[in-house]
Amino acid sequence: MTVLSQDRKIIFSGKNFSAEKNLGGGKDKKYVIIGYTKGNMSSRVLAYYKEEKEAVDELSKLFDAIESGRDTYSFS
Repeated sequence: MTVLSQDRKIIFSGKNFSAEKNLGGGKDKKYVIIGYTKGNMSSRVLAYYKEEKEAVDELSKLFDAIESGRDTYSFS
């Protein structure tokens, strides 16, 4: 899956994605979505969210895109 990061500065081709707590992210960046390359050899933070529910909801949208066969996704 090729994704465009939330800030529109990164195009990332990844195999695995996760929503995680961001330690030290301040009040507006408490949770992140991280993309991992095949074999988890490298990773990138692709999006930041204030609340865990927002990050999990966005991850669910990404999963729906993957499940429907889309090749690209853009984080909001």
